[in-house]
Amino acid sequence: MSGGRIVLLVVGCLLALMGLGLAVGGGGLLWAHSTLRDDDGYYSSDPETFRTPGYAITSAEVDLGAAPDDAGWAGDLGDLARVRVTAAAPAGRGPLFVGIGPRAEVEAYLAGVARSEVREVELDPFRVEYALVTGRRTPAPPAGQAFWVARGTGATVQTLEWDVRGGRWTLVVMDAAAARGVVADVGLGIRVDVLLPIAVGLLVAGGVMLIAGTVMIVLGARGPRDGGSPPSVEDPAGAAPAATTTEGGTP
Repeated sequence: MSGGRIVLLVVGCLLALMGLGLAVGGGGLLWAHSTLRDDDGYYSSDPETFRTPGYAITSAEVDLGAAPDDAGWAGDLGDLARVRVTAAAPAGRGPLFVGIGPRAEVEAYLAGVARSEVREVELDPFRVEYALVTGRRTPAPPAGQAFWVARGTGATVQTLEWDVRGGRWTLVVMDAAAARGVVADVGLGIRVDVLLPIAVGLLVAGGVMLIAGTVMIVLGARGPRDGGSPPSVEDPAGAAPAATTTEGGTP
């Protein structure tokens, strides 16, 4: 096998494998886009119960890169993703507050306040790990703070939607009157509008690479073509002609 055919086989196999991987990934994204979204286009989790003996339940810091004032290219991510949070208090409890705010300002607002910060969540089965923050100070009612970028307050299910932006953020769930002992059924969802174009792009790129790799494999594995019938063998020079006989006579 020539060196050129070996190169064709190796490169063709690599292209085919990469193309197959891209096509499988694109197909998985397309399946998720078609089957896992709700009627509003969100990929959502079922509401689960979160609780704290303190004044607030907070998420860990959500770092989405540079803030809008620092880098415009990273600041506005709303065209790519949108977040939805739902929160409801169990029957018999007072109205809830749910909000998203800049991490630094949330930390300043809750400084010295007893609360629980969510560190890890497992969904199947549901399990949540908290970091308990101790404190003696009673916070002011959360709805009166001006730094929230999205918020909701009420006794019914509260739903807030937020176009994702660069920066460092924290999700906060509290009693609307800033009372101790918060229990809330919280659900999260995200809408990614660019998922379908990404899936189609992966499928197209994977298909092209798979076809190109297959063609290269076939060309590299094909043996040399038949060059025609073998040349005839000529009689040795000077050979005497074969003798003939005639019936009833002498040679």
